[in-house]
Amino acid sequence: MEQTNHRPRIVMFVMNDLLNDPRVQREARSAVLAGFRVTVVAVQSERCRVPRETVDGYEVVRVRPPGFGVMSAVFKLLRVISHAGLFLRERVKRVLRPLLGGRNRHLLAGAPSEKVSNGLLKKLSLYVNDFGFLKDTLSITASMLWAVRSESAEIFHGNDLPALPLTLWAARLHGARTLYDSHEVWVGMCPEWTSFFNAVAQWVENRYIRRMHAVVTVNEQIADELGRRYRIPRPSVVMNCPEPESPRPLDPRHSIRAKFGLAPHEPLILYQGRYAPWRGLEALIESSRYLSRGILVLRGYGSNEEDLRHRVAALGDSRRAFMVDPVPMTDLVSAASEADIGVVPYTPCTLCNYYASPNKLFEYMMAGLALAVSNLPVLEKIVRDHDLGVVFDPAEPRHIAEQLDALTENPVRLRVCRENAARVARERYHWNHEVQKLIRLYESLTGHQKTYATCSAGGLSMPAGRG
Repeated sequence: MEQTNHRPRIVMFVMNDLLNDPRVQREARSAVLAGFRVTVVAVQSERCRVPRETVDGYEVVRVRPPGFGVMSAVFKLLRVISHAGLFLRERVKRVLRPLLGGRNRHLLAGAPSEKVSNGLLKKLSLYVNDFGFLKDTLSITASMLWAVRSESAEIFHGNDLPALPLTLWAARLHGARTLYDSHEVWVGMCPEWTSFFNAVAQWVENRYIRRMHAVVTVNEQIADELGRRYRIPRPSVVMNCPEPESPRPLDPRHSIRAKFGLAPHEPLILYQGRYAPWRGLEALIESSRYLSRGILVLRGYGSNEEDLRHRVAALGDSRRAFMVDPVPMTDLVSAASEADIGVVPYTPCTLCNYYASPNKLFEYMMAGLALAVSNLPVLEKIVRDHDLGVVFDPAEPRHIAEQLDALTENPVRLRVCRENAARVARERYHWNHEVQKLIRLYESLTGHQKTYATCSAGGLSMPAGRG
């Protein structure tokens, strides 16, 4: 292929510290292999304050957002007041409940003033959080714009809705092309967001997505939704599949079977990922009461971890559910490989969840696990199309257990599903298959001739002349 000295530049924006964002990492790494120069602009955090580094051939610039002086102090004070009010009220109720006796306990919860007060504190807390998020986003946007003021590039690639206005503004500074990468249905993603916050998010996405030169998302259903909602050409689809990974020995530190002394024939059911209140983990834990065989293990971290640990402990001595610490992102597939079944128990509480196709789904496949998933359209279609496992109602713990038992009590069926998962991961659901679509999109936006050859299997190779 023709070799060129000019390497077009891509600047990616991501509103996190990049450490746990495998999609953006894969995109940046693949773009470098395809002959582009890549800079990822991310955010400094408590766990990563490195302002600048080079990773896998691309540059990472992390900004430290400036505070807004009095505004930041006011938001911090309001957050403290709202959270302290809710915390103190619950503490007072816990102290008074045993003192009032059974006949008078209704006074703690039934009084209209109590309900109004609780409602106002809750609403204040939600609005303070929403305004705080908007303030932080504006602050980070200003910092990132300043960071790229002299960073000329052919493409500015924004990841998720908070980076959408920033992507257009930066591109206009440099006369560049724009690409919006929507990792999910962002508007209404969190059930706790206020109607005001969702209205702002809807307005921002509607205003700026139409000005993008290209839009990418993670599955066909979200592409259809964005196309209908904003009347734009149907976005391209680049799924969140992991890079192909050869089997490698399990790190003994990550072995669940060794930790709990499980026999090799004991079916291991794994949830791996972030903990959040709307991911169906409460019902999943409850379903372990009704399992005939198998051990359920949750491995991850998140906002409701303490509540989940209480629920697991409440199962008693005969419990079939346990929680373990997370593993590094690079070890997710290999660490999952000792399990038999991978679970995705998401609930349809938002459109984001309803159309979810999370990383863990494809990581389970790459690890050779059978799948047990909620009856949501994307998840169910993949499982049924390839005969990868079972589908359940995420709101019904008994039904979850019944479907898990259908696999654990039928070793032949379990083996077939595991083999099918490993095969389709090898043949279809891997990053080398997906990334070609993204690279072609970059090339169409820049007119760049490939400097790197492509493998027949769909992966990207190193440039000619290098090892």
